[in-house]
Amino acid sequence: MVTLVVATTTDPASIGPASALLAMPGWHPGPLIQDMPSFVNKEVRLLQHNSSIVKEVHLDKRWEEATGEVVDEVIFLSKHTAVSNRPALTVHPIGVPHLLEGDTLPAGGKPGWAAPPSPRIGPWLRLLKTIAESHNLTPEFEVTLEATHHGPEINSPTMFLEIGSTEEYWKRQDAAQAIALVGYLFVCIDSFVTMFLLLLVWEGLGLGGGVDVGNWSRNNGRNKILLGIGGGHYVPRHMDIVLKDGAWVGHLLSGYSLPMEDPSQFKAEANAEGVGGAWREAIKVAFETTKAAFPGGEVLAHLDNKSFKSWQKNAIMGFLAEQDIKVGKPEGRAKTSKTFFVSHCNSWGLMHLRVRETRGHPHANFAYTTLKVAGTLVLFGLLADSPMSTINVMDKKLNFMTNRGVCLRSLCNGVTTHDELSLLLVTLSIMVR
Repeated sequence: MVTLVVATTTDPASIGPASALLAMPGWHPGPLIQDMPSFVNKEVRLLQHNSSIVKEVHLDKRWEEATGEVVDEVIFLSKHTAVSNRPALTVHPIGVPHLLEGDTLPAGGKPGWAAPPSPRIGPWLRLLKTIAESHNLTPEFEVTLEATHHGPEINSPTMFLEIGSTEEYWKRQDAAQAIALVGYLFVCIDSFVTMFLLLLVWEGLGLGGGVDVGNWSRNNGRNKILLGIGGGHYVPRHMDIVLKDGAWVGHLLSGYSLPMEDPSQFKAEANAEGVGGAWREAIKVAFETTKAAFPGGEVLAHLDNKSFKSWQKNAIMGFLAEQDIKVGKPEGRAKTSKTFFVSHCNSWGLMHLRVRETRGHPHANFAYTTLKVAGTLVLFGLLADSPMSTINVMDKKLNFMTNRGVCLRSLCNGVTTHDELSLLLVTLSIMVR
């Protein structure tokens, strides 16, 4: 199975990150798919076309028919627009499950359709936010989820990664051009926007040699998925759960995707049958496609209660009960004990001093970036299958880039879990900022 990354040459916020990604090692030309060039790197396929990002439909099926390779997931690179014009980096599932036959399709898709949401959405959002904060990209850029919306029609698990929200930010070609790649060395700190998405896709898909981030098959028993119902387009209450509790995330239905006809009377006692509109179909499609994207998982509906009137909430709760859809909040990740902080204070201090020795070294900036990104990857996706193998990967990268013999293994005695290792690495990344 392969991952299909899709970019369009008509969108600067799409072709910029794609070009930066293709500048990394390991790519070679792939097959021409109906006049669309492609590129191959391990199990990842990058496909470029010249149409609107939401107009080329069933690219997964077209790839499979042309190559015989089964597409496991699709990631679209795109621009984001907003009335506020605020710079933003967004992640979201796609679909228009609330639209009916004959309704206008403002941005592709098919009435009543939603693609299965990519299981990577939650982990990659957390990774996006942490890297952005580590590199002072916030608060200039808002890192956020968006509700499920638009096309193109596709049947594989899918997510959109978007840069917004004006042409000034879509065309950050200076960022792409400012990345000088010598091995894995980023020599220009001003290229944060493109470097940011480049690191996300490169490491998130495991192209850098580590384990990919957000792989549902490695859910470690945390098998509950959030299905967001209600709220605004940027679904803040659902996003709060995803960020703070480490939840897997499925479809996110904002208020405008739940069209409900106001009953003329007895609003407080309205049941599901008494409230018209396409909201039932939207919830049902969102639930079914989310469940399909997370085999073996338990989908929990999470309501933004403050966004609903009482009659709306009553109707939705009644329908969820009829459909046997459970309501709740996915559990968070396990916490690391305070004992770990105390027992590793000396290790942090020693590592801090040894990394500081690299200041002035031509590869020092990359060493700091490696620490920050690797710590984040361990926290949200794992670089390797065990803490010590992760340490070995980190150690080799640091020794190669800094030429200073910084040895993680000697500083990580007693580390037994990835939570503990991630805590050490993230703390270290803060210390060397």
